[in-house]
Amino acid sequence: MRRSFMALGLATMLGLAWAERASAQNPLYIPNPGPRIPTFEFPPWGGGGVPASDGAFPDTALWGGAEYLVWWLQNSPIPVPLATVNVTPPATVVQPGTTILWGAGSGRDVAFGAFSGGRFTLGGWLGDGDFGLEASGFVLESRSVIFNSDAFGGTNSALSVPFFASQPSPGVEAALVAAPFPNNISSTVTAQLWGAEGNGVFNLYEDGTFRLAALVGFRYLDLRENLSLTDAIFFLPTNGVFSVTDNFNTQNQFYGGQLGIRGGAYYYGWSLDGWFKIALGGMQETLNVSGFTRVSNGAFGLPNGTTPVGLFAEPSNIGSSTRSLFTVIPEFQCKIGYFVTPGIRPFVGYNVLFVNNVIRPGDQIDRNINTTQNPFIGGGALVGPAAPLQRFNNTNFLAQGINLGIEFRY
Repeated sequence: MRRSFMALGLATMLGLAWAERASAQNPLYIPNPGPRIPTFEFPPWGGGGVPASDGAFPDTALWGGAEYLVWWLQNSPIPVPLATVNVTPPATVVQPGTTILWGAGSGRDVAFGAFSGGRFTLGGWLGDGDFGLEASGFVLESRSVIFNSDAFGGTNSALSVPFFASQPSPGVEAALVAAPFPNNISSTVTAQLWGAEGNGVFNLYEDGTFRLAALVGFRYLDLRENLSLTDAIFFLPTNGVFSVTDNFNTQNQFYGGQLGIRGGAYYYGWSLDGWFKIALGGMQETLNVSGFTRVSNGAFGLPNGTTPVGLFAEPSNIGSSTRSLFTVIPEFQCKIGYFVTPGIRPFVGYNVLFVNNVIRPGDQIDRNINTTQNPFIGGGALVGPAAPLQRFNNTNFLAQGINLGIEFRY
């Protein structure tokens, strides 16, 4: 019996000694590793779903998202003075003591402020997950900037709309003057931006925590703006109104192909994504100029009615014209998010979009007017060169802002 215990003790000591020697010779040898700690990888685009047995998330078929946008659009230019005031009529720009209230020289920018909007995205992998399709669209609200000013007539200051009369006295500055009657000049500038795109997504690289993909697709972008200007003169003897209105409406529609690159990194629930796209194609620019003059209650002895002519909108430039230009639209976005579940990720991001060719309404106003074609100023029969003419003055355009969104994966 004593010999059996001695033999068991000797075997135990030999076993421990062998294990210690094996551990010293092979540092990777762990006699008792304990419970296995699962790995944790975060899903790339299209990933998500139920964790696998080892804690990693397998790729799945669909992804989508919704974003609330707070964007700012580049100020709308008005390179000509549109409203002036002076204690002495006619309140032309060159007249001493004149103050420009609206347009170039007024010191007032046409700043729309923050636009609210939304963007929605839906995509999915095809086949083995190396190629997918994605569609996205966004829209911003329509916002306006309003100018309004009154003059009380009599001996008070005169409120006018200045212009250059190319006929009968070329180069002489004139003004649409209400004095000694009261008048009101108002102007509204409105803008709205929206767009849509469809892309093929090519998976270039992924290792569970990083992914890189190429984008190839089509893009549409639409920027619409309008500038209106109205001078309403109140003819007190008959309580009549003589009002002149000009409207300059522009629409920029882009159609083109798009290339891009998108990458994302994931670490302990946090994600950092970014993409850069560049679209090349045609910008269809449409300019629509319209105007009308309304007479009520026999103001100034004129017959009541509406005539399709304004001040900056004359028969020589009223109508719609369209042209197309080659245009480049680069766009960049970055965002940071956190996976609250394998399939749900809220995020915040920044977006900037640049367009190298657009027309904006204020740039299309020509202050040179041949007044002979205006029935209320020069009789209505054009004498001499036609002016103003429709113009396409192009400029750059920038939109940028903050995105707050949530992404779903299934």
